[in-house]
Amino acid sequence: MIKIIPLRDFLDALREKYPVYGDFLRYHTIRIGDLPSNMASTLTEVGLLYNRLKSMTRGMLRSYIRFAALKKKYVPLLDLKAYIEAKEETEEDSEKELDVEDLMKTTEEMTYEILHGALEEKEFENPVDYINFDSPTEGWRIFELVFTPTVFSGKDIWVLEINAKRILEKLNADSNIRRLSKFIVVDPLMYRIRKDEIRGLKKEILDESGEDIVLSVHEFLDVIGVERDEFNEEWEDIRKNAEKAIKKEFTFLSYSDEIWRIKEARKELERAKSIISKPELTQDNCKDIILKSSKALEGILGIIYHVSKGTLVGERSFGQILYELRSEIENTFGEDVFRDLEFIREKRNIVAHPTPIKVTHKDALKVFKKTELFFDLFFSETGLKGD
Repeated sequence: MIKIIPLRDFLDALREKYPVYGDFLRYHTIRIGDLPSNMASTLTEVGLLYNRLKSMTRGMLRSYIRFAALKKKYVPLLDLKAYIEAKEETEEDSEKELDVEDLMKTTEEMTYEILHGALEEKEFENPVDYINFDSPTEGWRIFELVFTPTVFSGKDIWVLEINAKRILEKLNADSNIRRLSKFIVVDPLMYRIRKDEIRGLKKEILDESGEDIVLSVHEFLDVIGVERDEFNEEWEDIRKNAEKAIKKEFTFLSYSDEIWRIKEARKELERAKSIISKPELTQDNCKDIILKSSKALEGILGIIYHVSKGTLVGERSFGQILYELRSEIENTFGEDVFRDLEFIREKRNIVAHPTPIKVTHKDALKVFKKTELFFDLFFSETGLKGD
């Protein structure tokens, strides 16, 4: 049976923050028109970004569960088998006992790769068996219930009905692990969009199996005995490092967080342009042009600062931002451009002074033109359109 969900509701849900994902899902709502020209030229190039985001999103839930399992010394059974096979490749290694720390390290490294998008969606086995390294007769079987749209149709998306019977069949399939605890861990996005259905599933599974095994990610941590706040703090650092890695590969993602600031800066420059086009300029007009141009410039510098330094400008002044970005500006745009920005800063300080010195039409025109040039250089460098 098919369930229809309005596309607008789905996109609104993607813009929210969640356990596991933080605000990472917002990248799925990027508009094609906001993509830089060097990425938006073909569907293939846009598709590369989309596929990477999709594989990382799926990998986040898997990695979250794997890291939690490692805390209790549970490792995926397939990882253990692969580890043993690798050790048996040489006669020397095959005679050694398994090294717990080495296995844990290998599993952790693989988990990082999954988090960074190493697996495509079709490569995710579900459910996954985990074995207790200290007590190999004990294990977990975890089914990850994720939100997977089947068809995008106009203004709606279609999803399949949650099939409790099929999930139980997978959970109850034969296993070599003697004492096997079973869990259904629900994707936080799934919980958000299909909450009523999850409640229905929870009741149906409880009635059928007698066990309360349909869990949110936080309930899962509680059940397996992992301290929730401490683990989530560690996970947040791990997730943010993965996000930094994809931002280095697709630089636009860093700027996508700042699209609204870019648009505001562009509007401010347009306001300055509307004044400068007047047939005659008064002293107040000249001051306005300089103040609006420098405000637009400060907005763009704030964006560059955030992307390059990884932190917001906060209470830093125009001058502080400019000089802290000196090496980035000179290396990217040239020393002459940095001198242009210094000129703008000097004129801005003059008109912003409580007892301002008179400025000329030439001063205002130079500030506007130098700001306009920097905008052009910035958009050319980033591939953004600025509209």
